[in-house]
Amino acid sequence: MKNMHIPLSEEVYAVLLAHAKATGESVTALARGAIERLAKEIERERIRSEIAAFAAEYAGTEWDLDPELEEAGLEVLRANP
Repeated sequence: MKNMHIPLSEEVYAVLLAHAKATGESVTALARGAIERLAKEIERERIRSEIAAFAAEYAGTEWDLDPELEEAGLEVLRANP
């Protein structure tokens, strides 16, 4: 695990400290959780952007849809109107 020093304003620290006391969690655990959630959000957005770029680049090409899979889906839809 890596350590880092993050200077916080008195106001932000006071909010974290009050919440930590109310929940029984440490300020460090609260900060770590918030940073981990942000890191996951950043990673999800990176992946979403890569998928969107791929979709835009390959739209209408042979990579767009598998003709056999598309036909199978249409058959299911036709059988269950």
